[in-house]
Amino acid sequence: MLIVEHRAFHLYREDAYREYCWSVDAYGAYQPASFIYLCFEAFRDACTEYGLQLVYRSADTMQQHFPWRCERDSVSEKAPHRGLILRIEGDEDVAAATEALHEGRNVIALIPSELLGLFYPKDDARMERAKANIAKIGANPRDWEFRSLANAWIPVRWVEIETDMPGRLFVTRDAFLSDGYFMKGYGYSDDNLAQIKALIQAFACFKSNLLRMSYRNTVNSWPTGEPLTVLVDVWNHGPDLTQALITLNIGREFEPLSPLDRKIPPLRSLERASFALQVVPRVDGDMSLMIGATASLPEGRSCQVVFAPLRLSIVPAVGSSQRSSAPEDDPTLKRLVAVFRDAQMLSEVESLPELVRVDTRACLNRIRVLTERIVLQVLDKCSITCRDKNLAAGIATLRDEHVVSARAVSYLHTIRVIGNIASHAASEPLSEADVRIVSYALACVVEEFMDRRLL
Repeated sequence: MLIVEHRAFHLYREDAYREYCWSVDAYGAYQPASFIYLCFEAFRDACTEYGLQLVYRSADTMQQHFPWRCERDSVSEKAPHRGLILRIEGDEDVAAATEALHEGRNVIALIPSELLGLFYPKDDARMERAKANIAKIGANPRDWEFRSLANAWIPVRWVEIETDMPGRLFVTRDAFLSDGYFMKGYGYSDDNLAQIKALIQAFACFKSNLLRMSYRNTVNSWPTGEPLTVLVDVWNHGPDLTQALITLNIGREFEPLSPLDRKIPPLRSLERASFALQVVPRVDGDMSLMIGATASLPEGRSCQVVFAPLRLSIVPAVGSSQRSSAPEDDPTLKRLVAVFRDAQMLSEVESLPELVRVDTRACLNRIRVLTERIVLQVLDKCSITCRDKNLAAGIATLRDEHVVSARAVSYLHTIRVIGNIASHAASEPLSEADVRIVSYALACVVEEFMDRRLL
């Protein structure tokens, strides 16, 4: 998500309601639902649809009154801000907006009409100061009401002020983005909602090239040795893009099974491209899959890439649980040898009892390769096309086409999982017991193939 600093109180409806209740208790004031037009929670939620995350940043005095706001947004503090939303009242607001625009951040400058009309209805000096400062950022104060409470009959409108700075500047009234204009019976209408969403869309597009990466199927944990496929969306938050090349940087604990360089097709603003990234975690522990990404454009033009570090808890291979109670062959692999003798394929396994005593991993790898060859042979005999010529795809095809029983599929996966551990550098130890488990599983599978006349 692109982080947007929100300084206009109140970002959260809860905070606005707290202040409303305090005002009523302290002064006996009757302010029916006024807090609805002073909070931006619904606007905040609408922004997430366009990849924007609003976080609260306030003056020290407001932090003292509402410390929980900072606690809610503490996770996002490390990320650079890409936008700023604030009411324009004093010189400090003009300075903050100007600084943000110089830094390339987009800015929504709010006319403080609801604030002035509700809390300062007789403070003419404060209103004139707000008008003067609105003029300093390039907006015409005569075009806006500065002391007018929200009215359901007033349509939402906004303007973009052209500047020579890297950021984009938008101006609208504070009440127009408040929760009141998202609620039926208050300021909501289809036209008003369309105007608000049009503003968010414009606010989410930047003058400079900017790509954002998001993940469609994030997971919390994954076993070692098992292929993990992550669907990555690349969103264009800059001008129309003709082409780009993204280079992904993944943690060294992961082995990539798909390219880390990806060509991005032409994208208009706020369009996306998607691709699948497949990796295999090799060690267990808490770690980040995505740790960086860069993009290159034609003619050496610069392009920023914003991504969220995808953290995973990598657990020991699922083979651990499978091996704890799985049936085993005897130390001489007697069952496997007997089955393959009956299948007239004894030469495939007759050296395995000796190999297991010399090199456990090599023996497991041999059995896995043999299993893959047999599975693909069975599929060919059944005239079934397998999309990928590997064991995982072969097992899936056997299952989907109902060629073998669920029992045989489970044994095939046992061979695949333990064989994968043996084939790659993993932190999990292996022993002769693992060979006996895999030997028993392969014997059962070949027996079923023979019973079904598939071999």
